[in-house]
Amino acid sequence: MTLQPVAVERAIEPLGREPCEGLVDEGAVGGIGDAMPMPPAVPRREEAIKFQPAYADRGDRLVLKASWTKGGKARELPIESEEQRRALANAHQVAGRGSLIAPERTYVEQLRIYERQTTNAGLSKLHGLRHRYAQTRYRRLTEEAARARGLAIPGWSAPVDGGPTRAALTPTQREIDQDVRLRVSRELGHERSQITTVYLGR
Repeated sequence: MTLQPVAVERAIEPLGREPCEGLVDEGAVGGIGDAMPMPPAVPRREEAIKFQPAYADRGDRLVLKASWTKGGKARELPIESEEQRRALANAHQVAGRGSLIAPERTYVEQLRIYERQTTNAGLSKLHGLRHRYAQTRYRRLTEEAARARGLAIPGWSAPVDGGPTRAALTPTQREIDQDVRLRVSRELGHERSQITTVYLGR
């Protein structure tokens, strides 16, 4: 199980767990292998804390309100696995009809608790989870696009994950690459495909 998009303390209190126990698979944070499952859609820290499952959960996707997101732009994140559904069921249980911020706390107070608990669990710079999501999502989307176009080639990994550089792609693959980068960029809360160079390489 990987770190879920929930405010850590609110997610574990009802379950009686130690802080962060069972929320992170330490081995899953590193590189991406072919056998690795799709990681959950990874919202930013602020989005995860302000998240309201009753509003956001639309079955096959999460809808994030503009007021929860960096830059104030609403966006959607795909839900594609049972692991994600289980995490959402837990978030629904914890938050009910509200957010993952405890009613007696402010966002800043909840943020400090999150920071303390992730630090105590040895977790820092969790942006790596967004990188893993982008790379795994890139591979899955290139596979879907290649199949949809009837190409005899399978999808491919991002350059940063050992895949071909843009220069090595065929013209059709370059079109797929551009479309997929834009989609991944939007899922991560960005508007330009160029930002995916940070996550995916060139």
